[in-house]
Amino acid sequence: RYAYIENAIQRDTKLRNSLKGMVIGQFTIEEYEAYIKNSSALNKRMMNLVIDRLKDQIQLFQYEIAN
Repeated sequence: RYAYIENAIQRDTKLRNSLKGMVIGQFTIEEYEAYIKNSSALNKRMMNLVIDRLKDQIQLFQYEIAN
């Protein structure tokens, strides 16, 4: 499951762009201006955070189902 998430986000451009758009859409004007200046590095960091968040949610769901 975890490998699937990583592969899907890395290989599926539409999914990756949708996830980026959801995160960027939450930025303030100041945050967006900072993002524009260093978007390449921040995109990598954002995708790593999204992957980690999805993995954590899977663990939580598995725990809730088990109990």
